[in-house]
Amino acid sequence: MKRQRTTEQISQTGNINLKSVNRKPKSRTHLPQPADMKSRLIAVIIILIVTFVSYYPALDNELTNWDDKQYVVENPHLKSFSGETIKAIFSEKSYMGNYHPLTMLSLNVDYAIGGELEDGSINPYPFHLINIILHLIVTLLVFQFAYKLSGRILVAFIAALLFGTHTLHVESVAWVSERKDVLYSIFFVGGLSAYLNYVDTKKSRHYIAALILFILSLLSKGQAVSLAVTLVAIDYFRDRKYFSVRILVEKIPFLLLALGFGIFAVMAQGEGDAIADEEQYELHKRIGFAAYAYMQYLLKLMLPLDLTAMYPYPDIVTKKIPPHYYLGLIPAAISIWAIFKTYKTNKAVTFSIAFFIINIFLLLQFIPVGSAVHADRYAYIPSIGFYLLIGFGAQYFVEIKPKKQSVLYGIIGMYALVLAALTYQRCDIWQDSMSLWNDTIKKQPKAVTAWNNRGSELDRMAKAAMDRNDNATAITLRQKAIQDFTAAINGKPDYSNAMYNRGSSAYEIAKVTRDTILLKNALTDLTNAIKYNQRFAEAYHHRGNTTAELADYRTNPQKQNLMWEAAVKDMNIAIELKQTDGNFYVNRGVTKGKLGKLDEAVTDFDTALQLSGESETIYSNRGLAKARKAANYQNSQSVETEKGKKYIHYPEITDINERKKFANENYSQAISDYNAALKLKPDFLTGYYNRAIAFLNSENPNAAISDLDFVLKKDANFTDAWFMRAQAYMKMGNTKQSCMDFAKARDLKHPYAQAYLDAYCK
Repeated sequence: MKRQRTTEQISQTGNINLKSVNRKPKSRTHLPQPADMKSRLIAVIIILIVTFVSYYPALDNELTNWDDKQYVVENPHLKSFSGETIKAIFSEKSYMGNYHPLTMLSLNVDYAIGGELEDGSINPYPFHLINIILHLIVTLLVFQFAYKLSGRILVAFIAALLFGTHTLHVESVAWVSERKDVLYSIFFVGGLSAYLNYVDTKKSRHYIAALILFILSLLSKGQAVSLAVTLVAIDYFRDRKYFSVRILVEKIPFLLLALGFGIFAVMAQGEGDAIADEEQYELHKRIGFAAYAYMQYLLKLMLPLDLTAMYPYPDIVTKKIPPHYYLGLIPAAISIWAIFKTYKTNKAVTFSIAFFIINIFLLLQFIPVGSAVHADRYAYIPSIGFYLLIGFGAQYFVEIKPKKQSVLYGIIGMYALVLAALTYQRCDIWQDSMSLWNDTIKKQPKAVTAWNNRGSELDRMAKAAMDRNDNATAITLRQKAIQDFTAAINGKPDYSNAMYNRGSSAYEIAKVTRDTILLKNALTDLTNAIKYNQRFAEAYHHRGNTTAELADYRTNPQKQNLMWEAAVKDMNIAIELKQTDGNFYVNRGVTKGKLGKLDEAVTDFDTALQLSGESETIYSNRGLAKARKAANYQNSQSVETEKGKKYIHYPEITDINERKKFANENYSQAISDYNAALKLKPDFLTGYYNRAIAFLNSENPNAAISDLDFVLKKDANFTDAWFMRAQAYMKMGNTKQSCMDFAKARDLKHPYAQAYLDAYCK
């Protein structure tokens, strides 16, 4: 009878009976023979072309507001590449709840090669391009690994083609913030290939290479810890005595690294508040979540339909779990049964299933992480086991039904084309934040994070409209944002981020509409945000802003001062919690200015400039504080004391000429700050308006009118500008024009315009 060939005895035809992997090879010198290089090259070219075309739409995608802002736009290390930057990246214990210095460094490189546009904004193209290139490299490495493992081009071709085109991987590739997935996977799969080389050749350099690649993978993403156990599966597949002392000793460095980085990753996740309180979900519920997630991964690997950015927990208020979640125990049990059934009879099946289970196990929410039961990105590496199973199955079919192999190739080809088409389509879903969250809310209306993030994007669009002086559009967008934040809070009543966002949007509308009821609503939301997160620096800061704004509508000076003092206290807490945010210092400086603490205000603006760099807003506010100091010198009233005349604002300066000198110096400094602001932003209307006031108070009404003309040309509804220009014309003796401007200010509801009309324009 003809003896069956083992995996180590492969003919040039590429045919292999999968059952033959049961036999132990006679010698390690009988390794897979090299297949036709030309065939391998053609296979790789086809895979890379189809994969690149599948992901091509992602190249013109924007950044989303899902972590991209933190990873790219606001990344403190992004815009410099130096030894200090590298040191800071590697020494930072946690960034966004992760320790992944190589990932952070790779984003830094992206920025250096073209990540900034001429206007200083972020150019998303290189970030997306590098993500796709890295995915192509991982796909190539999957081909190499599958080929080394099986010795068959068909197995490698199918595994790599499905890996490259599968729609479940769009999240890992099209989402810039998931750079960690494609980067760690390069080192992960490369490490597996290096270890396989070591097993087949016994050359220590391959072992060292595998260890180094493992470390690099761990430095890219903590999920890489599963490689240490995956090596045991390779030992099994190669029929090694994996419980021998020698082989166990080989694993010690890998296991120690996995344990160390695993503990570090959990600590980083906890520091970033990514890990939920385990007491929220009892053990049986966590088992249900794990079972459901396992089933969903398998279903979506088979046919990736209804993919979405988030798959939320079923009921985050009552913490109930639907009974059908436990149905996932059936495919989990079948998988385990298949391993035991084929452990001695079919190593290919056992290895493929084991590869999937080993690499998905830690991601099955036994320890609840984040706000989703499962996520597409978690399947990136585990899915290789699924594709290998299909590849091995196809190889087996070709061997037993050689005359029907064309049918098989047609089915595989159609399946791959369907995946490629779905991937192409899903890349467009990641086009921008609105597209992403509209899709998510449509498919998963219980995903509170999606509601919150869509609201945040609407608020960002409102800010852009406000910058264009389109207040009506800004108000409409923010009203829609408030609806989204409300939906998020209804779904999660303790959702502090959504409360903060809703309060912030209400505050911004109230600033334009002067609606004190909205301000009070904002104050309630911000207070509740702090209630649920007492270290929420931004909420303290914005509650201080809202309190200060509300104080502006109080007519009682004592109550006003008390509210401003309360606002400063909130801002002090915010700065204690987060000392590096220049915006906190800006708004505290503004509020101190209202309290008359102008020197302290100027100090805050100086600090803000050091932290944030040049900013038209900071220069304008510092100019305003200096102009107010000048006005105080100018208007300081004298009082009689036992020692003679003193002055209310500056009692140390009694000479009128000295007071005038100091006033002029401060007006000059204020005008210099306004000039700096307008140099940075030539259409900055607030800067022109404030400079006009300084010109007017320093006896230069002509210059004031020139600035106010520019303001009113750009915004004819700028009420205060009409009122201020009326005063400038009055100083010049042009009563007719002055009264016309006072009348316009009155029509626009300026509170003091009618009094001036009654006094000067009878």
